[in-house]
Amino acid sequence: MRADLARVHLLNKPPDYDRAVTELRRAIERDSRHEPSLQLLTFALAKKGATDEARATLARLEALNPSNETIPRLRQEIEPPASALAAPTGVGKSGR
Repeated sequence: MRADLARVHLLNKPPDYDRAVTELRRAIERDSRHEPSLQLLTFALAKKGATDEARATLARLEALNPSNETIPRLRQEIEPPASALAAPTGVGKSGR
């Protein structure tokens, strides 16, 4: 049930990542093998910028079920493509 409540916090406009994380941590305390909670926690942590924690949670999910279909998408949430990290062209140039 806590995972469902966390999902509501994630769907709010704007999302409340802190409350979602709190609820998901409680859900995982009750059942450390609950894949949907681990998935949502990874997502929420990534969205709030807690990338180290998101990586650790993703590692737990991968250890639990390496074939979980959400792993590639979650990895993208944590690690944006290299092209997104590149500086835009022309930044810092005067153009004169």
